[in-house]
Amino acid sequence: MNDRQPFQPPNAMLANAVISTLLANACPSIRYRLRSELLDESPQDPEMKALRTPKVGAPLATWKW
Repeated sequence: MNDRQPFQPPNAMLANAVISTLLANACPSIRYRLRSELLDESPQDPEMKALRTPKVGAPLATWKW
């Protein structure tokens, strides 16, 4: 069990806006880290497991320089 407290930034309103935007728009790996490290969600949750599963054809996987 994880005894850490969820992340509490000094400016909670701004942080909540940034986190909400990232959760809505970021790639799956960023969303996974936000949910697991900042929001303290369980990695065993089915939605969290889905975020860990690589998506074939995802923009980061097919980006060409």
